[in-house]
Amino acid sequence: MDFSRFELLPNEILIEIFDYLDARDTYYAFYGLNLRLNALLQSLDRLYIYIHYNGRSRIRHDHLFALRVHTLIIDRNRLLDNLHQFPNIRHVIFIKSFEKKIEHVINQLDNLEHLTVKVKGQGGASRSIYQRIFTNDFPCLKSFIHKASHPPSLTNTWTQTPSIHFLDVTSDFSRIHMFLAACPNLHCLKITIPKLSVTLADLKQHEKLQRLHLTITTDQLSFDELPFNSLFVRLPNLQYLYLQQSIMNIDMINNLKQSQWLANVLARHLLSLRQFKLTLCLSANQHFDIQQLKTNFSKAHDQRYEHELKII
Repeated sequence: MDFSRFELLPNEILIEIFDYLDARDTYYAFYGLNLRLNALLQSLDRLYIYIHYNGRSRIRHDHLFALRVHTLIIDRNRLLDNLHQFPNIRHVIFIKSFEKKIEHVINQLDNLEHLTVKVKGQGGASRSIYQRIFTNDFPCLKSFIHKASHPPSLTNTWTQTPSIHFLDVTSDFSRIHMFLAACPNLHCLKITIPKLSVTLADLKQHEKLQRLHLTITTDQLSFDELPFNSLFVRLPNLQYLYLQQSIMNIDMINNLKQSQWLANVLARHLLSLRQFKLTLCLSANQHFDIQQLKTNFSKAHDQRYEHELKII
């Protein structure tokens, strides 16, 4: 497409295109070409900057768009030299970054609203960062996402962070109560669980949680009611439950055939439930009657709420 045709596109499509571009690329390519594009670029207030590990760390001509940058993406341990010139950053995404680099950046962002940390293994956001987040060191923080293979070591010395509404973390089942207690206004919790426990200690009733996503990676079968009774009884207003379970062996499949699929515990405790979706992740060499499993699942949950079994 030549530039003359590009100019014919409506503003809505141009804005959608710009959403996919780094702020530097957007401004270097289009700013100054004509008055219409200048006005359109100056109307944008949710631009992002991607600092790549082998890219440039100082941004040229940042005065053109510095106040419009909302999101900063930092790949590995590259730093932005002139971070202070971007006062409206509200969301930072770290990819494979060390703890010291993360702290160096977030310490400069008084109005941080969304923090995302993506690492392999146990790293990135360590105990000290969790401690700061869940003792309200970032009073504007609305969401925290920590994608890691293993949960960090945690200590139960948190207070509360009332501003957090969304969490996506990796944690042992026995630690869920810590996140719920620290976030009284939490609306959605996504948690990856490498280890199940029979009960949860000191879990108080949480009135605000409406969405719960549980991804269970352990080879323990999760459809026994015991691990969930102590959790669901404290979530009276939960409306949406999403459970993903890895199926490791044929014994787990045989147990499923006799399972009530959590129907009893859901009926007992989650009276406000509107939707339950279950995803089973199977290994490639497992063969069984998928339709029979789906039939059993549907019968167990009947018509009390919307339900779906997905097998991948």
